[in-house]
Amino acid sequence: MAINKLTDREIRQAKPRDKPYKLSDGDGLFVLIHPNGSKYFRLKYRIDGKEKSYAIGVYPEVSLSDARQEAYRARELIREGNDPVVERKLQKWQRLKERQNTFRSVAEDWIMDNKIDWSEGYLGDIRRMMKNHIFPHLGEKRIKEIRNIDVINLLNLTKQQGKADTTKRIRQTCERVFRYGGVKEICENNPAANVRDVFRNKNYIKQHYHSLQFSEIPRFYSDIEKSGLRNLTKIALKLMVLNFVRTQELTGSKWDEFRYDENLWIIPAERMKNKKEHKVPLTRQSNELLQSIKDKCPSQSRFVFPHYSNPNKHMSSGTLLKALYRLGYKNEATVHGFRSTFRTSFAEKGKWNREALERQLSHKEADKVVEAYNRAQYFEERTQIMQYWADEIDRLNQEYQQKP
Repeated sequence: MAINKLTDREIRQAKPRDKPYKLSDGDGLFVLIHPNGSKYFRLKYRIDGKEKSYAIGVYPEVSLSDARQEAYRARELIREGNDPVVERKLQKWQRLKERQNTFRSVAEDWIMDNKIDWSEGYLGDIRRMMKNHIFPHLGEKRIKEIRNIDVINLLNLTKQQGKADTTKRIRQTCERVFRYGGVKEICENNPAANVRDVFRNKNYIKQHYHSLQFSEIPRFYSDIEKSGLRNLTKIALKLMVLNFVRTQELTGSKWDEFRYDENLWIIPAERMKNKKEHKVPLTRQSNELLQSIKDKCPSQSRFVFPHYSNPNKHMSSGTLLKALYRLGYKNEATVHGFRSTFRTSFAEKGKWNREALERQLSHKEADKVVEAYNRAQYFEERTQIMQYWADEIDRLNQEYQQKP
């Protein structure tokens, strides 16, 4: 049995010298005293034939008695063939890992691993959902400690506001994050899956997007012109009516996607919901609107609709929705609803090929064989459809302006 040589008084009264020196307590434990007066407990030991030093702590934060207990524990590890320095690092890493495995950290890893397969619009939706709904309530909780009641409380916030579709999407997204955590062996339970039946509203009927009638477009154009909206926002709204693409497909558009010599806008696959390149024939009216803003956009921005304060980012899709609200169309129209306006109007005319209309809307064909066959078809007819649509809007606008 080792005989301890030091006393607390000796350590306390030990004076610094020009160079570091040691006060031995026996069996490898010593106090290292530095020239600045600091005093460190160390344990000298040998493992695998190598001499090493194990840092125990600083005196007086660590007392002599505590240092001896820690040294005893370290010697036990050494006798078992374990290195106390390595064991400490492993324990520190495990504690850090436990702290880092919050719902937020796992969700962010899930996003990073999957975003390559998502469109920019979908990625933006997921990030906003996390920021606005999920992270404020689950973000800092350790994922393996989240219970069913935690998810229920989260979902009730939107359910009680009558937002059934939002509630559904939040639950589904949480379920995917928990499933990802399970694959990574970070958590075993999936409370978002457990509460699926509680939030399955059998009486819920999906609401269609509010949309204008074709005959109401001139009034809408007139309201745009009379408004105090930014010119860039006005043009974005008009281009949305003319081209009826999805909101993020327009607001995230880049100048190099447009081929003016071919009257063509090619939206790359990574920005499309269905992950397939989409060709939009450019009408005379769309070209004129684009040319009207091209020379006025910041030269350093690659986006057609740059963010108002950061040209390296594009306009938020929420900008267009807020613009509709400012124009007084909150209960009459949504940005996505212009797709319905186009589709309904042409369905009533009955003179155009249904497949061509669906292709221009970039809708996915239910029959995969038909989809493969039609992928490159109908472009000439789609070009005619787009110009006819734009000309009809011009005709209606002129008639509206000529009314007394």
